[in-house]
Amino acid sequence: MANPTETDSISERKYLRRLYEPFMDTAIPGDIAFFITNSCKPPPSLKTRIYRRWLGFEPGDYSAWHTSVYVGAKKSSGDQERPYIVHATEKNNTTEEHLRPSFFSFKPKEGKELLQCRTEILHFPEISTAQRKKIVEYCRSQVGKPFDGDGWQLDFATYGFGIRCRERNSDRVSCHGLAFNAYGLIGLLFPHPRLRYAPYLLGRIIGHPLGHPADHVDLRYNYLRDHHLYGDKRGEISLALVGNGSKLENVEVKLNPGRYSWDTALHAAYGSLAL
Repeated sequence: MANPTETDSISERKYLRRLYEPFMDTAIPGDIAFFITNSCKPPPSLKTRIYRRWLGFEPGDYSAWHTSVYVGAKKSSGDQERPYIVHATEKNNTTEEHLRPSFFSFKPKEGKELLQCRTEILHFPEISTAQRKKIVEYCRSQVGKPFDGDGWQLDFATYGFGIRCRERNSDRVSCHGLAFNAYGLIGLLFPHPRLRYAPYLLGRIIGHPLGHPADHVDLRYNYLRDHHLYGDKRGEISLALVGNGSKLENVEVKLNPGRYSWDTALHAAYGSLAL
């Protein structure tokens, strides 16, 4: 008779396979995988709430974001194929790893809010197989580089004053910066977003941040964030894996759900905006 630990392990593998299969059937190497957690409560810090508005978050959007690039499936142990991503985190720097159970489920600490977690795939249909290969190769070439956590310290110059921020350090990697740079490498240009709530002083006068080309962001001075990439109308959300709590069996699989499918008000608000 199997002991409880062995039974739990077998059940986890079964539920993971149920999630891995649609992920690998739907995602193509080079696609972007977003990990989104949704809260019903605003951030406690007033400064954070104001700055999120500057970044373009709508009222009532308290989502937190992490961005990765899917680089393909492979067998790491046993016979089960697993989807692998490259991403950058403060804890582990830039790594390539398979999707672990924690990507699909959320177990709050005692007394903390239960958050819904989502894994969503952004697919750009116009990207060729050769371009996708370049994206994957670039991402893998960044593995081992330290995490770039400069964040708002660099972006502030653009959102506050509408001027170009300091050049990004190419020896460090942020989660969203990895995806932007990989796609920039194949020639994708990213237009300036509409910053309705940021001061954006000089940018409002000349129509774009001073020091950037008028029609796109110079990624050496990138100020765009995860949600700007998510909103790029050239891509489509091909899959959402929606976790509700800590149990993998509660994860819902949704094909082609559209953007912001978890909130009709946000879907309508962001749907009127283009990157």
